[in-house]
Amino acid sequence: MFSDGIAIQGDNYFDWTVYSFYPEVVLLSLEELGYPVEWLDRY
Repeated sequence: MFSDGIAIQGDNYFDWTVYSFYPEVVLLSLEELGYPVEWLDRY
């Protein structure tokens, strides 16, 4: 089983990727911390 990758784009070319079996939890946590989250459809 493979996890989903979440691409996170930061300021000043600080980009990183988080892999999670539950990406919604990661995105909700970032949103609760005040980070702008853009919810996109999966392909």
